Parts: sequence; structure tokens; C-alpha cells
Amino acid sequence: MKKYYIMLLWTLTISCSDDYLEKKPNKSLVVPSTLSDLEALLNNTSVMNIGPGLGVLGVNDFFMTDEGWQGFTDPVEQFGYTWESDIYRGQESFTEWSYPYRQIFYANTVLDALSNIPMNSGNEAQWKTIKGRALFHRAISHYQLAQLFCLPYSNETIDQPGIPLRLNSDVDTPVTRSNIQQTYTQIIADLTEAETLLPAVVPSRTQPTTATAKGLHGIVSLAMNNYTDAEKYTSQSLDIDNSLLDYNDLNSESRLPITQYNKEISFHSVSNYYSFPYSAQAFIDTLLFDQYDENDLRKKVYFRNRGVNRYTFKGHYSGLYSLFVGVGIDELYLVRAESRVRNRNVAGALEDLNSLLIKRWKAGTYFPITESSEEALLHIILSERQKELVFRPARWTDLRRLNKDVRFQRTLTRKLNGAIYSLPPNDNRYVYPIPVDEITFSGVEQNPR
Repeated sequence: MKKYYIMLLWTLTISCSDDYLEKKPNKSLVVPSTLSDLEALLNNTSVMNIGPGLGVLGVNDFFMTDEGWQGFTDPVEQFGYTWESDIYRGQESFTEWSYPYRQIFYANTVLDALSNIPMNSGNEAQWKTIKGRALFHRAISHYQLAQLFCLPYSNETIDQPGIPLRLNSDVDTPVTRSNIQQTYTQIIADLTEAETLLPAVVPSRTQPTTATAKGLHGIVSLAMNNYTDAEKYTSQSLDIDNSLLDYNDLNSESRLPITQYNKEISFHSVSNYYSFPYSAQAFIDTLLFDQYDENDLRKKVYFRNRGVNRYTFKGHYSGLYSLFVGVGIDELYLVRAESRVRNRNVAGALEDLNSLLIKRWKAGTYFPITESSEEALLHIILSERQKELVFRPARWTDLRRLNKDVRFQRTLTRKLNGAIYSLPPNDNRYVYPIPVDEITFSGVEQNPR
């Protein structure tokens, strides 16, 4: 990681404004020193609004044809699809590891620089917003890494290896793995502070708000099985912004019916490049497709008919063919619904679920769910999470956490070239291997295979 951070020092120097570079043409000496410099770093969407999409590849909500799979040029896509123990096949670096740490490096650079810029009455709002944004980016990047490279959070795993926590921009800081408890404690601490600093309104959905930080706090709490905090923080977020798209207003015939930066996006972020979201041979799982009612508009908004009862996904909240890996307000409704039913608040859970679904069904056809059994309602909500959040990383996190409960354990299977591949509950392959170059340069402990 040290070698990688040194390389980033050069990258960072060309990320500030043209003005700034003109003032300091010797790029090897460039150090961000003004609030405008720091804003320029955080406004670099090609760095700060890119996140991991590997978890989407790992769930079996879709399947590839043999021909489509053979068309993969990236070994990670080929061997991640079949849940191989070694997905890299000689590839030393991996963007799903390096890109989040690049965001963290930028965030830490901003935070370190802020310590040398006094806050005063003239810059207070800008100073606080910059710090809040940096803390948010560090939190979401650490969280996304934790979903891929360490075990899911539980009472049994908190002492197991977490991820390396980078809390400053010093490339000489030794790289070690925290434990899982320390990983999540840091994520929560960063979000808690960010919530007090971020503004309620921002000029672009590429920037987080206080509602975004609270919403992510709720999402992280759900991943920690802390249903009290998951309900608390999603409620605080939704009290600020509870906007939902009405799918009746969308053009379901469009190739990309959901527009970029729409009102249901709390924070916009897209995945690193993968070819499977674009592929005409990545078909939605038939059993999943059949769960959508004919009056459920997601059936047309999300899926493109490719003939012979095969459908590909087109409902990307990125507004592009890239996977959406940011924070969606629809997800917050579902986090709160699940948390409420687990907290024995059936009425509240029903309110959240019905508020979402009435915006997803054809006008005049939706009849509110009235289920009174906590157990039955929980199953309904979990089913709706899968249907609503298809082709988003949340499904991978859900499988990891729900596999700890025998009621919801699932063995994933895929058929390819005549062979059957499977991923049993709680298998080591639910944690991806750390890239070879990281092991080589820092010596951190590899994940069991």
C-alpha cells in the first residue's frame, strides 16, 4: 500500500484547479493548502464517486450464457462469476481494492490539510462542509471494502481480521489489519462526525448531505445487526429527504428509464468498469423475474426483453450502464422497514413498505400489504429488498449477514459449460482474497481460501 500511496501523491497534484497548478508548477512539491484546493480534490468525481461493484457479480440474480462468459476478458469477472478461490489468476493489482483506498487517501489528505487551516467566522460553513465530505468518503470507502475483504459483522467475528484502516495521508504509516470491531467502530465514528458537519442541501448529488451520512449510518447499522440504530438513523435521514420516484412517470420502453442524478439518489456513485452490466447475455434469474407481479412496473423499468423469456437488466440508478453503488433513498425505506419489523413495530414497517411499493406499481392496481405476522412480514420485506435492489451491492451484503440465520440461508448455484458451481452459506469465498501486490508490499494477512 505504501508504494501505491506514493504513486497517488503524483495523482493528487494534478487533481486541483488549473489556478492552483499555475501557482505551483513544480508538481513534486504541490501540497493542497487552501480550502479551494481541498474542495477541488473532493470534487474530482472520477475518484470520489467510483466504488466497488464486485459484490453484484457474486450474487446469482443473473446468469451468463457459456458464450457470454467466454467473452469476459478480465479474469476477475470470469472466475468471480464461478466463485473460484483464486479470482486473480496472476493479476497482481485489483481496482476494487485500490480505488477505495485512493478515495481514502484523498480524504485523509484533505483532513490533514484542514488541521493547518484555522476555521473562522468567514470560512466556517465551507470548512465544516469540506471536513464532513472527507469523513463521509473515508467512511463509505472503508465500509465498501469491508463488504468484500473481511467477514460480515457478528458477535462471533468481531475479533477476526478486518481491513487496514488508513487514518492519515502519511505513506510511512505501517499497514496492518484492524479487527472487524475496530473497522466498523471507525466507520461509525466518521459518519457520526460527518452528520454534524455536512449541509442539508448541496449543489450536486455527487456530494453527500447530512441526510446521506445519516442514511449510510443506518445502512451500516443494519449490516451490524443493530436494528435500533438502523431504524434511528434511517428515520433521521428520511425526515430530511424521503423523495421517491413514481415509476408511473417513467418511460419503461427506454433503454435506460431511470435518469442520472434523480431525486431518489442521496449520493451518486458508480462502479468500476465491468462488462457484465452491459452484456446482452447476462440474463436475470428466471425465478427472480417471476416474483414480480404483472402490475409491478419494475418488471418493465428494470428489465429488457431479449426474447425467448430472457431479460437483461436496464434499471441502473447510475443513469448509465455502470452499476449504481451509492446511497439510494429507496434502500433507506427498506432498511427502516426491516429494522422496524425486527424491533416489533409492524405498523411502521408496513407504512414504509407500502409507501415504497405504491410508487412501483401501475396506478390503481396496488393493494397495501396488511400482514400482521412479524415473521411473515420480515420474509416479505427481505424479498422486496432483493427485488428493489437488484444489481446493487446491497444484495451481497444481505446474503452475507442473512447466512448467519438458518431461516434465510441460501446456497447459490450457477451452471456453466455443463458444470455446476455452488457457494454454500458462510463459505470462505464470501470474503474475497486481498490482492497479491498488497500482500507483497505490506505483508498483511491473507484471507483464508
